[in-house]
Amino acid sequence: MPRIAAGAGLLLVAVAMAARIRRDLGSALFTRGPGRPAAGPSLVGLLTATARVAAPAVAGWALGGLFVGAVFGFAGDEVAKVFAATPEIALLLGTGQAEATEGYLRLVVLLIALLATGYAVSALQRVRTTERNGLGDLTLAASVSRTRWLLSGVLPGLLGSAVVLAAGTAALGGRSRA
Repeated sequence: MPRIAAGAGLLLVAVAMAARIRRDLGSALFTRGPGRPAAGPSLVGLLTATARVAAPAVAGWALGGLFVGAVFGFAGDEVAKVFAATPEIALLLGTGQAEATEGYLRLVVLLIALLATGYAVSALQRVRTTERNGLGDLTLAASVSRTRWLLSGVLPGLLGSAVVLAAGTAALGGRSRA
């Protein structure tokens, strides 16, 4: 069996090397024409261009927030049922049934807030990486102040984290009836 795997591996390496030699870099199956002569309105300003770049990340983190809120919201319904069925658990926690369920939901909101904070940190890290790599100098060489450049990175991060927080808590509120 190991000989078959080794032979298949060598065959695949040979096929990959042959494809690499014959490959025409830069060509495609469908050719694209020249782009637009001028940038669209979503690429004209510094802030709008940064927001356009950040939009896919915000969408991904917001979907994560929606997922967390929905899953823990469903679980919140079950937690409320468990606390109603066994009041001894609430007594062990030193609270009543309603307070224990409310405490669970507070913990879930804290988890969603941590998710939103994670997005904000990653967005600010993008600004730091841009400056470390020297790419910020290209923007600053134009007629853009350092403050405006920094705000163009910070504002989408703050607004994006608000979107993530809103998505997660909306899903939690929509699912939890506790």
